[in-house]
Amino acid sequence: MGKPVRVVHYLNQFFGGIGGEERAQTPLEAREGPVGPGRALQEALGAEGTVVATLVCGDDYVAEREEAAGASMRDALQRYQPDLVIAGPAFDSGRYGLGCALACRVARSLGVPAVTGMYPENAAIITHRRELLAVPTGLNTTDMRNIIGRMTALGLKVVRGEPLGSALEEGYIPHGIRKLVRGSRAAHSSPRSWSSTTSASRRRRRWPISHARRSESSSAPASFRAGIPTICPALARSARAATRSTGCRDST
Repeated sequence: MGKPVRVVHYLNQFFGGIGGEERAQTPLEAREGPVGPGRALQEALGAEGTVVATLVCGDDYVAEREEAAGASMRDALQRYQPDLVIAGPAFDSGRYGLGCALACRVARSLGVPAVTGMYPENAAIITHRRELLAVPTGLNTTDMRNIIGRMTALGLKVVRGEPLGSALEEGYIPHGIRKLVRGSRAAHSSPRSWSSTTSASRRRRRWPISHARRSESSSAPASFRAGIPTICPALARSARAATRSTGCRDST
């Protein structure tokens, strides 16, 4: 077995054990080893990885000073040189979600894989969906251990360089990017047959218009001419003008 994967974990001030809302303005702090939910992360990693550091930051600090928080995250990641960043999970907390999203985005800018977890309607998913590899969560934080296990498995797969399947197969939130999947040509009509069918249908659609402009002495049926006023007043006027010019009357 190769060297253990070096993991840095990001948490907000509450899960990092600093405090509640009164400590939401706390700047980023780096601590050695796992903290709080990081112990479940270390358990999920087992012998395959080690939580080398935990980054803890106040929710308000990240939301209001994103540039400064991002710079501090970058410095910490460059110092610890992780192979993987795990952020959260944030569940449905919008500010915490934005902090997790920022940690993942900074990690990606340094070429480090990053995985987070949050409720699919979290503001961070809505804003940064295409930039995040995120495991969907519910609203209940008691499912923390299970979610961290799923985040860890997904992160290790990326670190090992294994290709990821679809969001449905791998269990992550879709990025909202559609890919063209080519099917069998036998299942579709050929371009030539489609073109000829379309041309024929267009000719059929043009038939009433071309015939409606003819005089009543033409081969157009009288019942068709009688219905013109209800279909298109302009065509009716044209037909009446043609009738006056030829001196013909309707036989019905």
